[in-house]
Amino acid sequence: MLNDILEGMRSWHLCVFMAWEETKQKYRRSLLGPFWMTVNSAVFMVAMGPLYGTLMKQSVTNYFQYFAVGYVIWNFITSYLNDSCGIFISAEGYIKQMKLPYTFYLFKALAKSLIILAHNFSIVLIVLIIFPPDNPAHLVFAPLGGVLLIGNLFWMSVLLSILCIRFRDIPQILSNILQLLFFLTPIMWYSTMIAGTRSSLLVSFNPAYYMLEVVRGPLLGESPNMLAFKVTGLMLLFGLFVSGAIFSKYRSKISYWV
Repeated sequence: MLNDILEGMRSWHLCVFMAWEETKQKYRRSLLGPFWMTVNSAVFMVAMGPLYGTLMKQSVTNYFQYFAVGYVIWNFITSYLNDSCGIFISAEGYIKQMKLPYTFYLFKALAKSLIILAHNFSIVLIVLIIFPPDNPAHLVFAPLGGVLLIGNLFWMSVLLSILCIRFRDIPQILSNILQLLFFLTPIMWYSTMIAGTRSSLLVSFNPAYYMLEVVRGPLLGESPNMLAFKVTGLMLLFGLFVSGAIFSKYRSKISYWV
């Protein structure tokens, strides 16, 4: 397992190159290329942000800032997890014809998702320039939160990529779960709105909230949510152990299952 990981990391330049080429190929002959996803997200946020801010009787400026940053991060989470289901399935031809470390395909999928995030993050930069955070000093915690977010998503992708080649119904199940989580996670609403009620359990026991908050909070200039950082840190340690054990056990069967 460790050799597989090290070999995959040594090929990081090839992972990035192939991820970039696949992204360009997907939007070939398109005027805006990957920025079409950015435009779609921006249109949705511009249309829904002021509307929901007014309906919830919140400051439109603060709400739009909150919703825009959260929505971009959530799109990254959902797109990466959905794509993880087909990492080995889409690479069937490569797996059966040439010898490459399996982590190569995992790192390539991560690089591809980060390229799309880099395009969409332009929305966050524009929003933060127009509506600057109250305390910019807290922005320094955003990179740490980003590392915790990406680390947790990576071990989840390891599990999903293996489970989905064995059980082909999981992608549809995951898609429905993520769609439901979008409404149960504080993205279009504030966690303080349900504080002190039974519904607050939707926040307390929602891992998606903590993964979102470690990045969104600092970007909005809020003081770091230490509980969110502790929870995501423990999730990362536990997830790496579990995914590493499963990857080690079933690594030799991947080529047969695809």
